[in-house]
Amino acid sequence: MPALPQTDEMPGILPRDVPSGKITRNDFFDGKSLWGYIDGGADLYLEYGFSRLRIQEISFKEGQQIKLEIYRMKDPAAAYGIFSVSRFKCSQKDSLSRFSCISGYQVQAACGRYYVSAINENGTLQEQELCCSLVRLILGQIKEDSLEFPGLFQEKVFQPYINELKFFNGKLGVQNGFPAWSDQFDRYGKFSMYLLPIETPSGFINASKIKFSSDEDMKSFYENAGFLRADSALCSINREGVLKAVKKTAPLELVYFESNFPSGNLQEFIKAID
Repeated sequence: MPALPQTDEMPGILPRDVPSGKITRNDFFDGKSLWGYIDGGADLYLEYGFSRLRIQEISFKEGQQIKLEIYRMKDPAAAYGIFSVSRFKCSQKDSLSRFSCISGYQVQAACGRYYVSAINENGTLQEQELCCSLVRLILGQIKEDSLEFPGLFQEKVFQPYINELKFFNGKLGVQNGFPAWSDQFDRYGKFSMYLLPIETPSGFINASKIKFSSDEDMKSFYENAGFLRADSALCSINREGVLKAVKKTAPLELVYFESNFPSGNLQEFIKAID
């Protein structure tokens, strides 16, 4: 499907922004045409809540080629969610904005409803700097508030690991961002989840806050995790050296974690959750 004409304002690069380069592509895509650009990957963006995409390609005089992708999502959580499952091997984090990731071939950021990605061909330092400058220009055009994390993940004990926090808005997000849990969540139609996977020399802890769309799904999750019922008190079980704990926090919401930490290392986390 061909790209769309521009019908509303989206952040973007103008010719005056790149005096040493030339904009060679400037296309727009909506939910129907997105498959024409990322066939096989569009479903993930649509699951999060995709609105519009702007693609720009810039050729610089010294031969560098940069592709800029600007995704507008339905809300800041959706933009952060895509960012959280797309970032990989960040050499620098949060240096461009509150949520950013710089790697050799790609610079990514989330701000307000927007997820921004700049991709280069060779991973040179000069290309990385060009990507950073383009993303910085885009971020400067976005006048929206960033996502506020749930109170659980603002607790002090989680702060050293907060850059690993992920947000999912369905099973495709889990499959892409934390496949170890995909079997647990493939059975549910609609849910959202914040997940903070923590790994230390002492072991792991996966702490999550989950919102289901029905009582049936919530009950099914409890039963499949090995619990008898939903309860507003913290319930825990220990199976094969892995402690699982769950607490109902609202009619369709719960906090769930699992860990193989020694019991002494868990107390701070349990206190934050309980």
